[in-house]
Amino acid sequence: CNRIGVSCYTAPDQDRGQPLPQSDFYAIGPTFIFLLTAESPQKFYGKIPRGYGFKLENIPTIAPKLREVILRTTAAKPGDRFQTAQQLARALAACL
Repeated sequence: CNRIGVSCYTAPDQDRGQPLPQSDFYAIGPTFIFLLTAESPQKFYGKIPRGYGFKLENIPTIAPKLREVILRTTAAKPGDRFQTAQQLARALAACL
């Protein structure tokens, strides 16, 4: 198996060997989780109503607007993530 990536930082599509440009955006979410909590993002990953994902609602160091950006960035379906870096940059700028 040839795999480049860290568990919890790679998009499901990338894990299946079907990377897309949106797969790269996925890793930004867990990176923010680590930076804002100083804990492994895996601690916050688990079963959610529509499958698996990050549970961030009880983390006081993640503001609600940024939480929404992280959740969109880590959406299971690539079509539900930001489609361009410009969209992601605008969403992050709106968090400031």
